[in-house]
Amino acid sequence: MPKKAFTGQLAGGISFLKKADKTKSKSAMGVKNQYSYTIAVVLHGKKDLTKNRLTLGQVKASQNNGRNAISLAFENHTAAFLNQVKTNVKIYHRNGSKVVYHQTNAHEQIAPNSIYKFPLQVGDTALKPGKYTAKIKVTSKKQHWEFTRNFTITAAEADKLNQNATIQHHNWWLWIGLALLLLLLILLLIWYLRRKQKRIKELEKQLEDKQ
Repeated sequence: MPKKAFTGQLAGGISFLKKADKTKSKSAMGVKNQYSYTIAVVLHGKKDLTKNRLTLGQVKASQNNGRNAISLAFENHTAAFLNQVKTNVKIYHRNGSKVVYHQTNAHEQIAPNSIYKFPLQVGDTALKPGKYTAKIKVTSKKQHWEFTRNFTITAAEADKLNQNATIQHHNWWLWIGLALLLLLLILLLIWYLRRKQKRIKELEKQLEDKQ
């Protein structure tokens, strides 16, 4: 327990690990498994804080689970949870009015005195270099914040992320070419069958004339 009283909440955990056996293992592998578990702990201070201070940190292009994303870092500077958090993020081209990327997350929670990284997924598309503006609205119960942040994706950043990302390339010309090739094969088959049928009829006629 803390020696001094505090305001707000403290979040953490207690980890339990079985005491290791001092006897030496005779296993040829020399590997011994150990198991542990952690119990979450939340301590409440002498009073709950009713107002949080939330700020927006760095906004940059990144990756999440192998897919391109825009990462936004929110920092909760208060010793209290932010509960029922709803985040609405819209990305525009700098000085533009058309939304390039958009994502809304709800029913989230931000721990006390922590940094929460929000990954805005851009889907299976390649990132394009350029200057962008992020407009963000965050609400938590009756509290709400609005942020505007300019950021840039350089050509080098976009190339590096796109090379490592799982991107669905829409090769329309390839599919069109395959369709035309298939159509050509069908036409050739029809021509061959008709020519063969015509040849058979000619042979049958020749046989009839000889008789």
